Amino acid sequence: MRRMVVLTLALSIAAAVAGCGGQQATPSPAVTRLTVGLGYIASVQFAPFYRAQEQGYYRDAGLEVTFQNEIDPNLITLIGQGAIDIGMADGTSVIPAAGQGIPILYAATIYAQFPSVVMATM
Repeated sequence: MRRMVVLTLALSIAAAVAGCGGQQATPSPAVTRLTVGLGYIASVQFAPFYRAQEQGYYRDAGLEVTFQNEIDPNLITLIGQGAIDIGMADGTSVIPAAGQGIPILYAATIYAQFPSVVMATM
């Protein structure tokens, strides 16, 4: 009887190992896809977003980030509909949206003044 139990256990282990290709399965980390809405045109005000993408900060955090450029009213509507996960828009666009019942949350002010910059090669 003991021999039968050992043999059954050995065959079960062998079948499990064969089914795994002889290697332990390592779970891959889940990637969270995130669509970030930015203003109508690519601008210096979005530099932190582009820099984080370039440096791999999103990837390192387990995020796959896609940028979508839209005008503010469209961003607000798309966020409210869940078509865009998060966005950067003018705070004054949130006020009429809230009045229209669009489910949106104003989370933070990033700039007190527009970050205008002039660059040139030397």
